[in-house]
Amino acid sequence: MEMVYDARVQQLEETVSYGTLGVLNTLVQRSDDPQHDKANLFFINIATIVRNCYDPKLNDTKILDQIGVDIEHLRHCIELYSKGPTFCIFYFNPTMRQLIPDFSSRRSTPSRVTVDRLTGVVAESEHILPNTPTIIGKIGAVTYYGLLVVKEFSHYELIVALRKIDSSVHWKPIICTHCPADLFLMEKFPGIRLIESHTGRIILPSGFGRKVFKCDGIPFNRTTYKLLGDKEFLKPMLKNRTAVVNKAQLLNLRLRTEKEIKQILLSTFVSDPMFSKLLNWRI
Repeated sequence: MEMVYDARVQQLEETVSYGTLGVLNTLVQRSDDPQHDKANLFFINIATIVRNCYDPKLNDTKILDQIGVDIEHLRHCIELYSKGPTFCIFYFNPTMRQLIPDFSSRRSTPSRVTVDRLTGVVAESEHILPNTPTIIGKIGAVTYYGLLVVKEFSHYELIVALRKIDSSVHWKPIICTHCPADLFLMEKFPGIRLIESHTGRIILPSGFGRKVFKCDGIPFNRTTYKLLGDKEFLKPMLKNRTAVVNKAQLLNLRLRTEKEIKQILLSTFVSDPMFSKLLNWRI
């Protein structure tokens, strides 16, 4: 189905990457929402913008130029959206894959290597200190921070960063990311909203399972994520993932606790009693 863009971003179809354009479209469409419904915090995964801009036919210079264009228009649309004090954290985690154990990590590909490398280049260009929120600009009501995350998953360091920025604010966040591990921010912010690249869809935590697993009946948590994986970072620990997902939908998991889900999935799909120890790695 072809996207229909708001007139305020329609002219950017030849300027901004298709992935980022969907995000911009949603921001301008939501700019007239009542203030009490709006986010006052944005988490923007720079690797997601890099991924949106990546084209194997282009050299680094042209890709980096496109990233700059995308970020410029993203900032403009955040400023259009924000009528009150708003914070935006552009975060970088170019070495996150190193935290995933080999048995769970998807193999490297040329595109993944390039996206991670260019994410590092963007981070270095901003001169951001490791694990320290750094002000990189303030325009109107929006204050921009950069955060270079090292030796940790982003969701942990983003929470630490917010304590350093202002621990008294009642945060209402929106996140733009292609990394499912970042979605564990939902544990701190149950009302967090994901803006999906390309489509611009707003997804609540109740829909994260469908987003990651392409399935309504499986909730997103650490156990299901480790067992079923994703397309980009984690390979599924359970064999025959499609068959597992189809059967798991029938197990009535949505109202279960994570502990119960773990017991049900392991007893249903795993015969090795030592298998559960492989789920103990930290994410």
